[in-house]
Amino acid sequence: MSLLTLPNELLETILDFVPSNADLSSLCATNSTIFGAAVVHLYERNHLHENGSAVTWAVKNEQLETVQRATSVGVDIVRLHHLTRAAAFGQFDIFQCLWEAKASHGGFHNLNRDEDGGCPLLAGVTAGNYRIVKTLLDTERVNIEARDASSLTPLHIAAQNANDKLVKLLLEHGADPMACDRQGRVPLAMAAAPHNTPTVAVTRSRDSIMQCLILLLGYGAKLEYKEGGGETALYAAAASGQCDAVHVLAGFGADVNSTDGTGHTALHTTSLYLGKLEMTRMLLFHGADPNVLNWDRQNALWMTRMTKEPAQIAEFLLQNGAKMVVDIRRKTPLHNAGAVGSADLVSVLMAHGADIHALDMNDSTPLHTAVVEPSSGPVIKRLIQYGANVEAKNNRGETPLACAMEHQPAHVIEYMLQKGSDPKAMTRSGAPVLFEAVRRESVELIKLLIHYGAELRAVNAEGQGLVQCACKTGNPALVKFLLSIGTEFNIQDKKDCTALMMAVKTESVPIISMLLKMGANVSTADKSKTTAMHLAAQRGSVVVTDMLLRHHAPINPKDSQRQTPLSIASAAGDAKLVEFLLQNDADYNIADSKGNSPLKLAMEKNHEEVVDLLVIKGATIRSAGLKGSMRSFLR
Repeated sequence: MSLLTLPNELLETILDFVPSNADLSSLCATNSTIFGAAVVHLYERNHLHENGSAVTWAVKNEQLETVQRATSVGVDIVRLHHLTRAAAFGQFDIFQCLWEAKASHGGFHNLNRDEDGGCPLLAGVTAGNYRIVKTLLDTERVNIEARDASSLTPLHIAAQNANDKLVKLLLEHGADPMACDRQGRVPLAMAAAPHNTPTVAVTRSRDSIMQCLILLLGYGAKLEYKEGGGETALYAAAASGQCDAVHVLAGFGADVNSTDGTGHTALHTTSLYLGKLEMTRMLLFHGADPNVLNWDRQNALWMTRMTKEPAQIAEFLLQNGAKMVVDIRRKTPLHNAGAVGSADLVSVLMAHGADIHALDMNDSTPLHTAVVEPSSGPVIKRLIQYGANVEAKNNRGETPLACAMEHQPAHVIEYMLQKGSDPKAMTRSGAPVLFEAVRRESVELIKLLIHYGAELRAVNAEGQGLVQCACKTGNPALVKFLLSIGTEFNIQDKKDCTALMMAVKTESVPIISMLLKMGANVSTADKSKTTAMHLAAQRGSVVVTDMLLRHHAPINPKDSQRQTPLSIASAAGDAKLVEFLLQNDADYNIADSKGNSPLKLAMEKNHEEVVDLLVIKGATIRSAGLKGSMRSFLR
């Protein structure tokens, strides 16, 4: 008998015994009659065993027809998380379908948090769907002060997105205009200047922002409320460049000279971080005082690299009574010009009487402070054009050139040299500026300084020459250049260390090779009687040791502790180096100042491979000076 001829009641009973949803779904696809009988079973099973995933999929993919079919089978399959998803996607038709389907089964008992912790109201507000939000609010059973993961209420979110219709709706239903998130932020400040990127694509139009502010103030938002850092809504609006918001808030009586926790007014913050003349004009129009000082005793003439129109702002402020004050570090606005990076700002300040020779608490001039800032070449040139003293020294004895060497490119250094900077000036470490060029590994800078009179035979505070310092960089091209122009390389520093020793420490084979070809002394010892051979042994370098021996370095030099290279290699357990030294007739009988021979040093640290090499070569217990268990170990 065909299934199609069976009564529906019997067919439904049979379908109850189909074991899996997959089998049931396949059966449904065979015939419309069977589908009609089985669809109820499908959705019921999906609801019971798969958390209503079919409806979830339909909501996510905006399949209204599927949602309608699923909700029309007479089974209570709608759950609150379905509603939250529909709200989050702003799909009112699907939301309404789910809402009505659930109503036919008695409605939702809880509308605040769904099975997954989501909140339909927050989702609807975030999506900006007025009808969804109104439907929920009209039930009078939702928590209008619900919080999202960032502790924002629905009103925070609506204000942040400048959705004036939702702001009005929420306020009419009793939303608190002074609700604070965990950072102390209120909806008014979020409407004035969004603290975060809105969570959906919204257009914060001028009119919608203004309307939100007016609504919030009309419902009791406090103008002078300060967030955790002491910022008011007007302050936030100014920092974000919202001129219209500043105009509205100031028009309602907001204090434009209110300060945050660091003493900054809105005028300070727009100079520092926004830097648009339009905002500066707006604030002064509403009574901002350009001479309010922050905790560092700086007024709005202090700016940063983020300031977009520094020269224009400075000109406007100075024309409107701003004074060039000295801050707590005795710096003037001109000292700050390098940090701002604006040569035109220098011109404005100089036109209004700035002192080009002013000294801060470190006796640094504006030129000193400019040269340590990146990309400040135009400012440096402008200061020098206005007569800055290129030979002025700060309290560490540094000229501007000495300060600039660490930070400025070659073309700026060349300009300073052309304008009279001393190429022999000393850095704060007590080294001529030429050494900073070597540290930067810049052949271009070295050539410049030498061209203008820097001395190749100069030494630094440690008594090191240029080649020694170049060897520390491990840069063969740099060393090669210095050697090519006749720079002395056999200089010994205050510890009697040579360039060759420096090169061995870095294990730079190309540099070592260059120095050896130039005739570097391989036998020189420093004050601790350490030679290049000792240093090569400390680094375990067979290659470097071989290079030194090929240039007639003594194989058995003794340092101040009477250690030989073989002693060092044996104590380190470096079998390859020990074998190489022994092949080159290193003396295995030499004991250090404590009476330890290479064999004893290897034995004490259980370097068995090294012990074997030494014993095979001829080292004995007697020569090792071993006793007791050590002697028995060798047997």
